[in-house]
Amino acid sequence: MNMKYNDTTQAIIDRLDENNIDYRIFEHEPVTTREEAADVRENFSVDQGLKALIIKTYGGSEEHAMIVLPGDRKFAQKKVENALGVDDFRLADPEVIEVITDGVEIGGIPPFGSLVALQTYADEQVEDMGEVVFNAGDRRVSISISPEDYLTVEQPTVADIII
Repeated sequence: MNMKYNDTTQAIIDRLDENNIDYRIFEHEPVTTREEAADVRENFSVDQGLKALIIKTYGGSEEHAMIVLPGDRKFAQKKVENALGVDDFRLADPEVIEVITDGVEIGGIPPFGSLVALQTYADEQVEDMGEVVFNAGDRRVSISISPEDYLTVEQPTVADIII
């Protein structure tokens, strides 16, 4: 396909290059679900994907944050609240996500909250995942790296946040 990458995708590539991280880029048809993503990412299953969700927190400090978990898992509301030290949270509204991410479509959000000034919280299972793959700011582009490299580059707060 050899496409020109959007600013978010290019920022991820630049950050990986600056940190001498080995990675692979997959260009594919646009995907909107984790199942579609697994189908177009050759040799990767749903459980190797990193799912990035932007949330709005309430109580304590009211702000947005990013949670990252294995693609086949669901977050536990209470565990996320405890990890973030908040009373409650909800998934952020799509319109707000578009503003925060400078136009990245839902389904293309990468697990790098630091690119958009969000604190990132990754589930502790990410550390043990083997090679991981994620949407890279475009529903047509995925990148795979080792979980160690992801944690090194993003430096999320690691916590138990899944069911």
